[in-house]
Amino acid sequence: MLVEYAVASVLLAPFAIWEYAHGHGPSTAASYAALLCLGLVQTAFAGVIFLHGLRRLRTDSAAILTYAEPASAVVFAALFLAEPLTWWTVAGGTLVVVAGLLVARMERPGLVEPVSIEAAGTEPS
Repeated sequence: MLVEYAVASVLLAPFAIWEYAHGHGPSTAASYAALLCLGLVQTAFAGVIFLHGLRRLRTDSAAILTYAEPASAVVFAALFLAEPLTWWTVAGGTLVVVAGLLVARMERPGLVEPVSIEAAGTEPS
């Protein structure tokens, strides 16, 4: 996540500088409060919660749960932003959620024993 956010910051910084230079940046205390909330709550705090969740779940289960993100974004956009829900959108979201549920209910393969470094032929010479 650190690399992802660092790369995004480097790529987006020129656009932010351009907007500020042309007077299109935030101009009120409410705007700065919204930016602070976006940075601290929706980005940093959400990232911390996600990483702590990864400690408690298997990786494949966490990946399946991420399928809910685009589907929930569509639902929240319809609820809070009055975005229209088309039949194609509902059908696509339903397919994503159903596929995630099917994969989550699949039988897990047996546990794989980790191979020690010595057995892998990489012991120091």
